[in-house]
Amino acid sequence: MKAAMASIFIYNRTRGKCLELCTPQIEEADIARLKSALPGNLEGIAFSSPLEQMEETTPTELKVVDRSPHVAEYLKNIGYKLEELQQIQGALGFYDLSFRLSKNSEVLMMKARVLLQQGHAEQAHRLLSHYIKVHPENPEPHFMFGKLALSRADYAEAYQCFVETELKLRSGNVEHKRLVDLLPVYKDFVSIYLDRDQLFTRDLPHERCVAEIRNLRQRTQDLLKIIESSPKGELQGMTFFLETQDKIFEKWLEEMRAEA
Repeated sequence: MKAAMASIFIYNRTRGKCLELCTPQIEEADIARLKSALPGNLEGIAFSSPLEQMEETTPTELKVVDRSPHVAEYLKNIGYKLEELQQIQGALGFYDLSFRLSKNSEVLMMKARVLLQQGHAEQAHRLLSHYIKVHPENPEPHFMFGKLALSRADYAEAYQCFVETELKLRSGNVEHKRLVDLLPVYKDFVSIYLDRDQLFTRDLPHERCVAEIRNLRQRTQDLLKIIESSPKGELQGMTFFLETQDKIFEKWLEEMRAEA
């Protein structure tokens, strides 16, 4: 009876299929925490058997998974699906439970990604530091360290992290494709701000300075067009900063024309 209470069910109501995840390592307190983190009307996940609530005319099939490594993998996948649905607290809860069952460091990186998106930079940094000691050749944590540096407006460190990420990418590795698509945009974004800041350290003639600002503004506008046409949702957050910077460059050019 206790094992049934401490079970997690993944189900498809239309197909009548249900998967029960149960292991002694999942406790009733875990179920209570997960319940509180999820909306009550979320389809596909339940903490008591949903078979009784399915249509009588629908054939039902129940499969039980009770080996901890397999349960942990399912929990990780549930966390990822919840992350995609923006059910953040639920995703974190499933990642935590998956890690407790498996000690799989990959789960730590997935949790760090969620924490970073939610603005919990310090927690994300701790998890990434632990992960990178175990998997130094994985490009993903270096990329995320770059994003952490970017959130602090430390453009020099961010650029170095993105270069390190690029060095660790492997052509033909399908798991790296996402980073292959994202990385050029992040590097271009950071390089605009690095080159902007270097203008203040260079004693350039007036006309050369104007030409440099025009070039920076053109790069900014070109990057805005790339982001606008990109299906990658996480890039859209750059738009506000680039549009603001474009206006600043325009203002600088107007002021320099007035001084000429």
